[in-house]
Amino acid sequence: NIGFYSIWSLECGISKCYSFEPDPHTFRNLEKNLKEFTNVECFNVAISDNNGYSKFGISIYDVSSSLNYTDNVKEWISIETINLEDWIKKNNHIPPTIIKCDIEQEEWNFLDSLSDDFIKSLRYIVVEFHFFNKEKGDLHNYIMRFLDLDFSCQSISPHKLDHHKTLKFVNLNYK
Repeated sequence: NIGFYSIWSLECGISKCYSFEPDPHTFRNLEKNLKEFTNVECFNVAISDNNGYSKFGISIYDVSSSLNYTDNVKEWISIETINLEDWIKKNNHIPPTIIKCDIEQEEWNFLDSLSDDFIKSLRYIVVEFHFFNKEKGDLHNYIMRFLDLDFSCQSISPHKLDHHKTLKFVNLNYK
């Protein structure tokens, strides 16, 4: 949320990084932490399945603000949402090599919005899945989609929480 992954990716040799954060307070911290990196661009928008505006719940906890999760919301604001695949095409960006996605239950809609061709252009995608309002069995369908597209799947969950699961998908045919 505040640029750790962006800095790590640059240290691993990524030449350009786009970082998206919808929470205005967290976004200010993100910008402050990344201001010295000229090859990072920060955007105060939410990744979603559509382009437009949506209601966004600012959580009492710094890392749990969400388009979807309604517990512990202290304030609702309107934020811009973007469909990442559309945004890349519209702005003539090269498709990303790596996507790291921790978007507090919006990951389900985001992944549904991606075309198979876009997914196949990725080298890695790391997704933190949240199960607050989803059936855990739904995850099987997403794993199968990636496996069908010749990705491997590895659990890299850093915690034992029952409502989170972080998976890394690796494109076995990436060139």
